[in-house]
Amino acid sequence: MSIVDQALAEALGIPLLHARTQRFVVGDGRFIHGRVVTLPLQVGPFRFRASLAFSSELKVGFNLLGRRDFFERFDEVAFQEKRRQVVLRSREESSA
Repeated sequence: MSIVDQALAEALGIPLLHARTQRFVVGDGRFIHGRVVTLPLQVGPFRFRASLAFSSELKVGFNLLGRRDFFERFDEVAFQEKRRQVVLRSREESSA
């Protein structure tokens, strides 16, 4: 599941009051709490619904995209570190 800063939900006007609360283990072993909502997303030409956790406790300086509901939707995920880009490909795109 993807975990993003709660400020993003506030900026986009996504209500979290009735969202399900869940605990997550982060890279350093700490537990953080997040509020989980399922939203429609569009990344380039790809449209899908995904569960996102919004947390005010995520203090890593960036948002974390997760395998479940995000990366699992693509056949190929490539990180081009020098360009600071992520390339996402699906079977549909490569057969066009």
